[in-house]
Amino acid sequence: MSQPGEQIGLRFAHNILADITQDSLSSFHSAGLANGTGPGQTLQDIIDGVHGGGMSISLVNPKKMDKTIREITYRQLKYYVKRITNSILEVPEDGNFWYIIGRELGILPGPADIPPEDLIIIRFELDYNRLMEDHRTLQYIVNTVFSNHPHVYFSPDFMGIIDIHISNVVEISDTIQLVDRYIGIPGVDSCTAIGNKVLTIGSNLQQVSMLRTVDVPSTTSTDVYDVESNLGLEAARNVIFTEMLRGSNNRESASFIADYMTCKGKVSAFKKDNPMLTDKDLLASIAFERPKGDIKNMVASNKHVDTTLSVYSQIITGNTPDMGS
Repeated sequence: MSQPGEQIGLRFAHNILADITQDSLSSFHSAGLANGTGPGQTLQDIIDGVHGGGMSISLVNPKKMDKTIREITYRQLKYYVKRITNSILEVPEDGNFWYIIGRELGILPGPADIPPEDLIIIRFELDYNRLMEDHRTLQYIVNTVFSNHPHVYFSPDFMGIIDIHISNVVEISDTIQLVDRYIGIPGVDSCTAIGNKVLTIGSNLQQVSMLRTVDVPSTTSTDVYDVESNLGLEAARNVIFTEMLRGSNNRESASFIADYMTCKGKVSAFKKDNPMLTDKDLLASIAFERPKGDIKNMVASNKHVDTTLSVYSQIITGNTPDMGS
């Protein structure tokens, strides 16, 4: 039974803080180290406010899986390129049977299209395995990177060859610099097909949601900053709370951490250097991360005395916080 004037809220806050200080928060960190909440992210990353996380992308049509992965994965062209050959001479036809077949089919130009004395061929040799991992074809690379070149020809995918035919030496440098061109959606480092979903490392809700193949309402992200900027603070809080419960069944602690990280109108890390901690005293430091050697040494040598002036120290020690705090 509570008495009139009893500080129920402070007592409740103290009980929660008692749970989530040293032992409890350390268990969150340990769980986070052992069990990822999603591709490329752990509970510890979320608590520490690390930018990152991943997405679970649902598709409107599962048959569009290859197309979706092909358009999302963010790579520089140089990731696929094994070698670039700059030849002033025409590529010899022996050993390049695809040239011979291509000319017979009318796909590749004959020698008369560009005079042999002017012909310069820049050959890009690409890693077939890396292309297949990202569900990409030479046709896709040509359409995405080399679309402005009028004379671009490519072999069957397994050979991994793209040739650029030019007739001006000045174009050589510009053509070779295309290896720095990026493909895909920024922030999405890799994609994996799991069932009817695409799991990613990295997140970009805004651009992924613009793809026609993506079922936007069913697509989620564990990057709390990406969620905050695109869906709002309440959605980010829900992500934090949900991910906390993946490593612990302590709903009160998970709710407290989620509230603490979002109570100032934006996502903030749950650790001692949070801007909300104006007095970074010893107990507050211990409350928000596992004790480190330097903290133990300060205590052992009596070089650091906590005067319990901060609200956090007062709650942790069971004292009534100063009024107005």
